[in-house]
Amino acid sequence: MAFQKAPMLCIYEFHDYPLTQAGEYFDSITHYTYLTYVGFIEQYTSLLWDIEYFTVGSFEIYLPATAENLSLFQMDRIVARSDDTNNYGIIEAIAIEHDAENGDFMTISGRFLQSLLARRIVFPTAYSTKITGENCPQLSTLAKTYGNMVKYVLLGSQGHSWILAGNTSAGSIVSGVVGTKGGAVMENVNTRNGRRMIPGLWVQDRYSTAWSARIGTLSGDDVSDDNTSSGTMQVTGKNVMDWIYKVCEMVGGTIQIDASNLMANLHTSYTTFSYMTLILTEGEDLQDRVIFSDALDSIASMSYSENFTNYTSFAYAFGSGEGIARKFAASHTEKNAATGFDRRELFVSATNGDETDGEIANSCDLMEVGLEALTSPTYAAEAEIVVDGGQYTYGTDYKVGDIVSIRYEQWGLSLAARLTGMIESFDQSGRTLTPTFSFLEG
Repeated sequence: MAFQKAPMLCIYEFHDYPLTQAGEYFDSITHYTYLTYVGFIEQYTSLLWDIEYFTVGSFEIYLPATAENLSLFQMDRIVARSDDTNNYGIIEAIAIEHDAENGDFMTISGRFLQSLLARRIVFPTAYSTKITGENCPQLSTLAKTYGNMVKYVLLGSQGHSWILAGNTSAGSIVSGVVGTKGGAVMENVNTRNGRRMIPGLWVQDRYSTAWSARIGTLSGDDVSDDNTSSGTMQVTGKNVMDWIYKVCEMVGGTIQIDASNLMANLHTSYTTFSYMTLILTEGEDLQDRVIFSDALDSIASMSYSENFTNYTSFAYAFGSGEGIARKFAASHTEKNAATGFDRRELFVSATNGDETDGEIANSCDLMEVGLEALTSPTYAAEAEIVVDGGQYTYGTDYKVGDIVSIRYEQWGLSLAARLTGMIESFDQSGRTLTPTFSFLEG
């Protein structure tokens, strides 16, 4: 393994803009923040830099607990690597320990800027459905004023819930929850004094292909409180960051917070307005360009398994009624229903939990229940690739989020895999890379 020098770490500090005499933010500056430069460090014992795709990344620094270091590393300060302009850490934990033989050491750890979203919850209720005059009386007035630009509507005199148009893009739903300028649900909560805002956080108004995908509803316990088949999404009280990363898994995208504007406007006063940008993005498909293979000696180890034991391909979902009068619907995942040896049937008793009528009668609802009950074959694969000294260079030829090819020609196996994480470790031995892959179906 070739030795690579550990990067220099620069430390910065966030600053809010001042409040008015009434203790409120000026509307013109709540959308901004600024950074001041605190100092830098080149000597430390070790550094872990964990970049993730479907969750927030993190870092850990281990170094001597000197007076200078104690002064430099303080809670909520920003840690930036000299060779990484895409990821910035926020100090969230500081631990100091004394050792009679080795002296005093400290461990600095935290997560990347996306963790700012973890400081807010989804509130008021986010409710996504097809907007009609029946469920949204304000629709006719808003349509006359804004036409097709209507994306969400405040409901209720206290603004306790708001609505997003159904069948919209995942990017629109996420940006609607976060707010286009500053802070979680900024445009739906107390915009006058901005106390829920995350200062300086904007949302990019253009999305990558994955985020442009139109989805009528976000379902699943981790994403929506309402999992009925009514075509709605209802979210209340979920942690904003955790909720967005669940949506990331659904669409195959990720989020980044771009701090380049902050870094370009470093200053010591609030005379220049600066901001961060929440970007909805995705990795590249590099299957034809980046290939890890046993024939190229770029696979250190490989394992693969597939299991069809619990696979089901055709479901009969039964609802209300008795005997031959009982309503049912058939569901299957393929365009044409499986037959012969490929047909693996499943019985589903469809109930909706209603005390007055515990069984579902609508055929469309029954079909959806059946589809949800079907199980797929399970596939599992693990691969350890040669990431240092191989034909590809991490960070140049491929990065976290990209889809690459993993081929084991002795087995006739070729798989598409997304690099979902990479831990970079720097210590006295040099640099090591530990990748994590998620193998794609199909």
